[in-house]
Amino acid sequence: MADDILLDSPPSPSNLTALDIEERVAAPHLVWWVVGVGLGVGGNVVLGAVFLARPWGRPPLQVDRIIGLLSLTGLMTSLATLPPQLYTNSTALYQSIIAGTGSLCQVQGFLLNLLCLLSLWYTAVLALERYVRLASPHEHALTFSLLNLSVVVWGVLVVLLIEVSGPIYGWAQYGYVPECGVCVLSPASTHILTYTAVHTSCYVAAPAAAATMAALAVIRRSMATPPPPTRGSQVLKTAGGMRVLCCAVLLSVLFMLPYHLLLLLQAALVTVHPKAKVVSYWLKICAITGVYPAVLLSARPSEGTWYIRAGYIRL
Repeated sequence: MADDILLDSPPSPSNLTALDIEERVAAPHLVWWVVGVGLGVGGNVVLGAVFLARPWGRPPLQVDRIIGLLSLTGLMTSLATLPPQLYTNSTALYQSIIAGTGSLCQVQGFLLNLLCLLSLWYTAVLALERYVRLASPHEHALTFSLLNLSVVVWGVLVVLLIEVSGPIYGWAQYGYVPECGVCVLSPASTHILTYTAVHTSCYVAAPAAAATMAALAVIRRSMATPPPPTRGSQVLKTAGGMRVLCCAVLLSVLFMLPYHLLLLLQAALVTVHPKAKVVSYWLKICAITGVYPAVLLSARPSEGTWYIRAGYIRL
């Protein structure tokens, strides 16, 4: 009877075998093939080429540059997570190579945390840029000049590099999480509660609130009065196109928040169901890698032409 009880009880995290890890990660494998390969890699490459390619040598406008940065962030996230997911599903050696808290695990956790925050902050910059363009078009050229935009982009990168370096030096820790199949912030690490509290309130909630309010304001204003056309931009130029872009912003923020909220709950020693962890993680990956390619490339504007270096495609 005792043996039956032992056999029926679920394995503890310390006794997980390679087969257990493989079974946990294999569940969303088909989803990752669609999102990771189709949208994460192919979609972001096409998105970046469409919005950054300019006819006749003209430089891309500010909004196109921000969308190009978001596509680059999505592509890098796909490349940082795709090999581990595929390797874990095909062989049992991955856990012994990167699992735990080794240097490779720290590098992967550092990159994924940085790319996640970059995507969220650049989304906020995109929403604010569109709001200023609609609400104060005469101030847009000065507030979001190419020089000011470069300062903002590089300033955000420097600040976030400092923030995500905390777990490397002992303020929380990056570790292998079987439910995600990759190395992310470990809910059981030291000082994880204080780190997630600062991380969520200052670096997640603040840009998420700014992006949400700016996107909703743009939608409301565009429905009341049609916005002026964004001449020369690859972004959809009509009021409907502006709302499509804002919907992508709102979806990206909405998909990204559950993961951070559940991480904060786990840091506060609140029990979270494993399926909730998996769903929130994949929603975050979809927010970074799949939302903008799926929404912007499927909108199919009829009022303009999107140029590519070798010619043009009329949609």
